[in-house]
Amino acid sequence: MDAHSPQSNQDYSVCSRESKRTLYSALAEHGSVDAHDQTHVVNFLASASNYGLPGPVECIETANYYLFLSGPYCFKLFRQCPKDAASGEPPRRHSLEERYQLALREIEFGQLYSPKLYLGLVPVWQRDAALFMQVPQTANGEQPSLKHVALQQDVIADWVIVLHRYDASNSFDRFVEHYQPNYIECQKLAHLFEPKSGEEVIDQQGESWLTFLYKSLEDLEPFVRSCDSKTKKNTLRACLNRAKGQLDRSKPAILHREDHGLFRHIHGDVKLSNVVDLRDNFCLINPRVEDEHGAMTELIGDPFYDIAALVGELWSRNLNKQANWVFPIIAADSLTAMPSTVC
Repeated sequence: MDAHSPQSNQDYSVCSRESKRTLYSALAEHGSVDAHDQTHVVNFLASASNYGLPGPVECIETANYYLFLSGPYCFKLFRQCPKDAASGEPPRRHSLEERYQLALREIEFGQLYSPKLYLGLVPVWQRDAALFMQVPQTANGEQPSLKHVALQQDVIADWVIVLHRYDASNSFDRFVEHYQPNYIECQKLAHLFEPKSGEEVIDQQGESWLTFLYKSLEDLEPFVRSCDSKTKKNTLRACLNRAKGQLDRSKPAILHREDHGLFRHIHGDVKLSNVVDLRDNFCLINPRVEDEHGAMTELIGDPFYDIAALVGELWSRNLNKQANWVFPIIAADSLTAMPSTVC
């Protein structure tokens, strides 16, 4: 595709993963403008008249991104300056290129693990002072009333992830506040972690994964130290020390699993608030694509990390029966490669 002849009438929902990556790369090479702030883009996406779809736009704002829900779609925009009030540090700033890379990493993970939810990545174009973008056709083939084709002189102002619309207020964490998941619902949770066809086999990541795990424990040290100064109890300190000791003892098992090809791209932020119900199945959203300091990251490691996060949250909510339903389903295949001494 000629990078200087963008075609915004491309149907992003029917491309293969490889062709999508080629398309996005070609579009990214086109001219762009990294404005001082995103106000112009946010205002554009918040206006229902810019979609050509019936109904109003619902806007949801988080610390790291915006969601704009219009018609059958949800449009996700990464913040240029994510909020991090807890650190007290000046807001970090993501350039347009960095926001593109963050969105690209999320869409590739999303289309692997939640293909029914993640549709594609589209640019917001700027022509002179005006913005426009291509909204995909609906599931029944209806085209939006607004149709735009980008010209050679147009530039990219930002990127948005396009998802099927989902009820952001109905995440699974809210469900379990009122109901206890049944066995079928726990099966759906377990199926989130099934290896996907065409998933890349990754090796030689064992040591870097261990480095990540040790650093994660080290990052807890300042918090534990602050708690030590406020109480004579050392329960939290003892838990952290036990975790470090357990990681030391688990190192051979982790490297053994890596040797057997069990490492892959993982979500990295599995929690019930990142599980949404699409009626026929559950989907994972919001994979971890940046670290706590705002730097882009690509987590490659043991899927047990994601599994442990889910099972641990179920236990913390006193859903022990549900945890005991979920774990055997998602761990059965992986345990075959685990040394018998740690099974």
